Amino acid sequence: MINSINGINLNNICLNSVSRVNNRADASLNFNGAAVLPSSNSLIAYKVNPTNLGRITLLGNEQKVYSKVASALPRGQRGQLESLLKSGILLNSKSNDNSTVLDNLYKVLTEKRAAGLDSKIVLSELVNTLNNPFVITQKFGDIPNKELKDIINNPDMYQIQSGTSVNYDSKIKNVRSSACVAASIEFDLASKQPAEFARIANGLTSENICAEKNLKASDIAQNWVEASWFLKEFKSEYKRNGWDGITINMRPDRNAIVRARIQMTHKDPNERSLIDVLMQSTFMNIGSQQTYNSLNDIRTGKYNPDNTGLTDIEKGFAEAVSTGKNKCSVTYQKIDDNGMITGYECDLQTMKKHIVRALNLGENVIIGYTQQDETNKVINGHEITIVSLEKDKNGREVFVCNDTDDESDLPVKYYVDDLLPAIHHAGLPKQVLKDDVDFTKPSWHEVMDYYKSLNNVA
Repeated sequence: MINSINGINLNNICLNSVSRVNNRADASLNFNGAAVLPSSNSLIAYKVNPTNLGRITLLGNEQKVYSKVASALPRGQRGQLESLLKSGILLNSKSNDNSTVLDNLYKVLTEKRAAGLDSKIVLSELVNTLNNPFVITQKFGDIPNKELKDIINNPDMYQIQSGTSVNYDSKIKNVRSSACVAASIEFDLASKQPAEFARIANGLTSENICAEKNLKASDIAQNWVEASWFLKEFKSEYKRNGWDGITINMRPDRNAIVRARIQMTHKDPNERSLIDVLMQSTFMNIGSQQTYNSLNDIRTGKYNPDNTGLTDIEKGFAEAVSTGKNKCSVTYQKIDDNGMITGYECDLQTMKKHIVRALNLGENVIIGYTQQDETNKVINGHEITIVSLEKDKNGREVFVCNDTDDESDLPVKYYVDDLLPAIHHAGLPKQVLKDDVDFTKPSWHEVMDYYKSLNNVA
């Protein structure tokens, strides 16, 4: 039985989730993963479209702040800052505390950073990511021998199971990332909520290595009692604010700063930036009940029989906390206990309708797709983000997507009719599903209810 694909637990998502689409179809097509490759100029011209863009004119003290930030950047990167201003991103204030991107860039530059982090490098990485969120990647960097020896000699300090140096090489030095869910959440934040992304990045790179998040109980669950249960179950550090308010401390795992420092000075092309490290480690930690270890990409926690990645319910909680958007994860493919695709929960046009409706609302759509062998058995899976729908020169529809594991800082495009049958699940706003889906709660909540009923959890 296939338990998971790149961190997505198939048993948990497919067999336990009861948020199903009403319309059914049994079409069964394979997805070969071949991307549409238009000219490079077309790809480079593509820009993400954040919501609630800000002003494009600096006022009052903003001009002085802008000058200080610009002067701290490498000369060749100052054009990126100007581009952020002209696009309305720099003065976007749609953040948890209404601070702008510029406000948070200035904090990064002028306030103390975590030990071992250089404020100017953090600033440069943050501007680079906001200018083009497609640079976000999940690819781990290698650990230099000096740092590796320190980890091997101090396994308890780094919470790594003791063993031979050969085991450390395979478990730490050459890690294949399973953080596609966390990286996709990171991309969604950077592309749609740039001010909030900058605010979180400032917090995670600060001397506290923590970003506070103010939410309402309704951002996580239907009421305070239910939200409190989720927060305790996922071992979140939080406090209640008023009748419906919650303040959550978002922290990466304790070893994330080790990798962040390494990436600051040893980053190779197409590897994670120090911001990628801290963001992805934080989202992995939130979803895995605070059990993630950045050194070996291993997590424990009780909602995943595998030791890597995040399951559907874990992704749902991590995304709700990180973005403040309590989306529904809808399962489309039907997969049996042998990992065989047996059909779909709706016809492909209904699936497309859901995705297009979400895009029209200004939302990205994080999807999990599967790849099959010649017998239609699932052999692999991955999370990517659909950001728009367009047509190629022949009028054929394509989804513009971000893939955090393609070692490219450009979007990738898939033909719609190729990608749709490969989609296993998608995270969607509830309102786009109202005509087609039977549910009372987001599906990850219902999986939690299922888990509680099996284990007699109060």
